[in-house]
Formats: sequence, C-alpha cells, structure tokens
Amino acid sequence: MNNIKTRLLITGILVFLFAAPSMLKAQVELTPFGGIFFNGKVNFIEGDLRFSDEASYGVILGIPVRHGVIAELSYTRSESNASWNPNPFYGSDFPAANFRLNINYFQVGAVKEAEIRDDFYGFGGLTLGAAYYNATSQSIQDLWRFAIGLQAGLKYFFNNHIGIRVQGRMLFPIYAGGAGFYCGVGTGGSSCGVSVGGSTLILQGDITGGLIFRFGQ
Repeated sequence: MNNIKTRLLITGILVFLFAAPSMLKAQVELTPFGGIFFNGKVNFIEGDLRFSDEASYGVILGIPVRHGVIAELSYTRSESNASWNPNPFYGSDFPAANFRLNINYFQVGAVKEAEIRDDFYGFGGLTLGAAYYNATSQSIQDLWRFAIGLQAGLKYFFNNHIGIRVQGRMLFPIYAGGAGFYCGVGTGGSSCGVSVGGSTLILQGDITGGLIFRFGQ
C-alpha cells in the first residue's frame, strides 16, 4: 500500500510540474533550499517518541495565480535519529529503542506576498499535504500522516531571474483515529505500532534559506 501511495504522489507531482507552467503565462519560481529541521516528539500513553533536530533540504515550486498570490508545491527531507522512551509502567512491554528515521514532507498550498520596498517582499501562507516517515530498519513499518503547514518569510530579488528566500515554518502531522507508533524490542522481536485514543497533533518545523530561480515571461 505504501508503494502505491508513493507512486501516486510522485505521479501527481510530475503532472503538476509539467502541466502548471504551460497553463499559466507567468514567471515560475524554483527554489532549492537547506536549513535546520526541529523534529520534536510525539507523546503516547505508553511513552514518547523523540526525533533529533537535524539538517533539512528540499525544493519549492511557485506559480503566480494572481497578483500577490503564489501557488506552491514543496518537498522537504530531514534524516533524524528517533528514540522510543517508555513510561515506567510499560518498560517491560515496550523497552527503549533507537533507530534512524527519514522524515519527508510533501505540501501544496498558497502564499500571499507583499512588496516591502523595491524587489524586497514579505510573505505568509498555509499548506496541506502529507508527512512520510521512512525508518531505515526493516523491522519498522513506514508511516504516512496528513500534515498542515504554516509559513512566513522574506524574498529579495537581485534581478528579474535570481533572488534569495528565507523562511520559517510550523508543521503539524496529525495522528488521527487512535493510530500512532512506537518502536520496541520484546521477547517476540522488534515491533512497531501502538493504539492511542483520540487524535494526536505534534509540532515540527524548520528555518531555511535558498536561491530563487525565475523562469518564463
């Protein structure tokens, strides 16, 4: 199922990349970026799962849809160390464990920008999409979650085709429907997955900077 989701997502991104520029006569912005990702933690009844803060990198595709509004598609990746820390009463059932985890965000949304002075802009916006957690250990299942993002930042253009972008984001992957995950090693071997009541919202985020490349008219 995860392979099917991945293929569908990649197909959608490729369609967007190739179709959108031809539908809009506007300057397309392509921004590769890098920065620091604050990965946070998620709390369960049985314990908490912490993610180390690490470097992040990715790319943003922006297409103006009307004056001051830009539709954006973005991908972000951070390679983190995850640690499962059980609560005292659950230590024997779900013992502490550590593993590597690749955190991926696929987001689509829009930003509203305003010119502060010549070639210098401020912007803010909302994005929606998915968070994909890919563990490097084969004994731990991958995980997809719906995610919401809020972002704000600044742009400066040196000329009509090259600029810089600095931004900060808050990202909220949602663990809904009583589903979350843990990592533990018990008598039956390694395992991953835990049921919790209600929905859990965790906070992640990043601070990044990158070069803007404008293409088109």
